[in-house]
Amino acid sequence: MKQITMAVIPKIVYIILLAILSASSQPCTQNTFSRSCTCTSDQLKVALKCNYTSNTDIERLLPGNQSLFTLQKVDLSSNNLSSLPPDYFQGISVVSIIDLSINNFGDIPSAIFKLNNISGLDISKNKLQNFTLSVLSKISENGTLVVSENNIQEISEPAYGITLGKHLYRIKISHNALIVINDTSSLWNSCMKLDLSYNKLVTFHPKQIAYIQILVLSFNSLKELYADSFKSFVNLKHLNLSHTQIHKINETTFHPLTGLLSLDLSHNELDSLHPGSFSQSSRLEVLDISNNALMSLDSESFRGLDYSLIELNLSNNNLYTIEMKSFSNLQDLRVIILSNNRDLKKVNFDLPSHLKQIDLSNSSLQEINECKFIQLLDIELLNIENNALKCSCHISWLYSKYEILRKSSSPTFEIFSLISPWKCIDSEGNRRPIGNFESGNCHDHNTTPEHCITTFNIFSVDNRNFSIGVTKYEDHIIIKWTFYGSMDIYGFLVVLKKIDSNDVMLTSPVIHSNVREYTLYQNSEESATICVQVIGNSTAILMEKCDNIIAFDMKMIIGLLAGSIFLVPAIVIFGYIACKDKKATAELHYQLVQEANLEKDGQKTAERTDVAQELDTTKRSSKGRQLTVPITETPSMQKPECVVQLELSCSYENKSFMSEIGEGGSNDFERNIDIMLETNDTTLQTETGLGDSGQYSSKL
Repeated sequence: MKQITMAVIPKIVYIILLAILSASSQPCTQNTFSRSCTCTSDQLKVALKCNYTSNTDIERLLPGNQSLFTLQKVDLSSNNLSSLPPDYFQGISVVSIIDLSINNFGDIPSAIFKLNNISGLDISKNKLQNFTLSVLSKISENGTLVVSENNIQEISEPAYGITLGKHLYRIKISHNALIVINDTSSLWNSCMKLDLSYNKLVTFHPKQIAYIQILVLSFNSLKELYADSFKSFVNLKHLNLSHTQIHKINETTFHPLTGLLSLDLSHNELDSLHPGSFSQSSRLEVLDISNNALMSLDSESFRGLDYSLIELNLSNNNLYTIEMKSFSNLQDLRVIILSNNRDLKKVNFDLPSHLKQIDLSNSSLQEINECKFIQLLDIELLNIENNALKCSCHISWLYSKYEILRKSSSPTFEIFSLISPWKCIDSEGNRRPIGNFESGNCHDHNTTPEHCITTFNIFSVDNRNFSIGVTKYEDHIIIKWTFYGSMDIYGFLVVLKKIDSNDVMLTSPVIHSNVREYTLYQNSEESATICVQVIGNSTAILMEKCDNIIAFDMKMIIGLLAGSIFLVPAIVIFGYIACKDKKATAELHYQLVQEANLEKDGQKTAERTDVAQELDTTKRSSKGRQLTVPITETPSMQKPECVVQLELSCSYENKSFMSEIGEGGSNDFERNIDIMLETNDTTLQTETGLGDSGQYSSKL
């Protein structure tokens, strides 16, 4: 019985919860909402569509004292409303979406300001003339506000005390009458996507640091941009400036939009591209400059976009000159559109090797250098229809090459079946499909024309002229290399490989053939192989040199450090003991020497006394400065030879004079005699003082 009860209880609880949920999921009962509204529900989400015949019959959504926590949507669109009662939403805490579009509101209804956390508010197609940013405080984080197609001429800052700390996802103020927006407006830092298209803006110079990532300014009258117009847009990723009458850009126009990914400059009045105009936007992937008045391009036109640009649209311009290196450095370019350039008659410019789509249709092409297309290994679309191409072996070979690819089983070329057959103009002026053109003088379609073959003189380069050096730092690796030879190369690649499996972990962009150094930011603790590859084009590797970088095992390093910690105290203790031992030895040696010296001093004192006595008896008869003094030989002195130098200095009446021994003198002056005893083993010096009495004392 107990087991049955335990099994039944969960089922009962489930039934009760289901009943509660069912009741709460059907709030659209009669008299719940205003009689002018139709209620629909989807589980717990309730939506209302209200229709009013005039502004006088509007009543609260919840009559009486009813209350409901939240509504998913309230749709009041297309009602010809010009106002709402202030208590219209009384009893409703949250409304996720409010649609007030297609009405006659001259201001944002005050009833809106009594709600919070609105995720979407649409007041488009009304008669707003002033747009107050205070309403943004009522919209939730990542919400949407649409006030397009009004007559807004001014944007007012939030009322005093209202703080806009949230970032909306999108604010759409398109199709209004804005002429200028305050440089310090809070609008610039209020949303991620801002649409200001179809206004009358003539200036654009915000100073507020902008949160905006997507900015649409199309269909305005900007004409010219300031050098620092986008200085505050540090987060901008997508910028639309189409249809804005811009006629000039330079290297400072888009400073410092380093994170920009797409830029639309189409339908403007640009007749040239200043060198370095896009150099600040080194991450730009999509660039549209179609429908302008560009006449020529050169190698500096797209400087700075070498390793980022993927899609380039130059259609509907006045291009007649494209220099050979205009596109060759755009290593990541996959799509290029050059259609509808009526003055373009030749294709003699280099193309990046990994192009997938090229559109040259609807121009005035008469010749195509087929050699320029040989290295296009990834091509999927080559559109040259509606041109004035002359029938020739060149165009016939090019057509045959891509016709074979089109008919191949590879799905990559299925797109060719969508293109009209290429046509050319024969010698009689007739336009005919290129596939029907035949000439016995044309080379085999299955082989590459000899004049298109680029020969790389690989064997003329000695491997000894190609060497690399790798230096690893804490967070980066510097690779330097030397390369000499007559080879016509395309550039270099630096490749990081796993040292054990040779798997490629990282490959650098193509490095210019004049560069000999590359910094790889890699802080991996793993050992790796660094290789520098010489390439003939984007994919052909001509030669390679590699070097290994060995990373120290952290466990080994920790072990060495731990060993050092224990070794240092041992060394200190050993040094201390050695020092103490040396000091004790030195003290013992000093004592022994002192004792020996004292013993010698006793003998030498007696000897000096005898010498001094002899000097006293002979000094008056000495005529020279040197005396030979006999010294009694002692056990410590074997065969000594002594030379005694005597110097006598005297003073009398404050006058100094020198006198040699033997020149006489009297006892009324003080005499000092310095005696120097020189032996083969040592030098002894004594100072002897002679007083008036002729007595002297000797001191060693």
